[in-house]
Amino acid sequence: MLDDKYFENFTNVVKHNPSQILRYDLGGKPLLYNGKDEVAKKFIIEEGKDFNVPNPGYNPSSKRQFELQLMPQTIMNLEQLEDSNNIAINDILNGMSWGTIIVCTDIEDYIPEENFDENHVGYIEDWCGVQWEESCK
Repeated sequence: MLDDKYFENFTNVVKHNPSQILRYDLGGKPLLYNGKDEVAKKFIIEEGKDFNVPNPGYNPSSKRQFELQLMPQTIMNLEQLEDSNNIAINDILNGMSWGTIIVCTDIEDYIPEENFDENHVGYIEDWCGVQWEESCK
């Protein structure tokens, strides 16, 4: 990891705000956990070109943009939760060793009519990329 400039940048930025659980930057760029995995390859591109994230299938004429990412502090906050509602937090956390989770959404913020329920609430699938700790080795 010491030879990965993306990981070095990630740790330097996180040092300045270690309690940050969510990083929101609509239309910006993700803070990559490493520069070596398949997720990084989607965002490390030539200047002036778009990210290599798949277009939304429900809106093929559109593109996706970076919107937010979960930071490592999220795991630490989950680890401090007590077992409640018969949910074993340890079972959820077992093997949870990601560095960051990146979310990209439709630039047009489009939801097809058939995806709305009777309360006019609609959900669609957006693109998520997970940068795992193991992929950095």
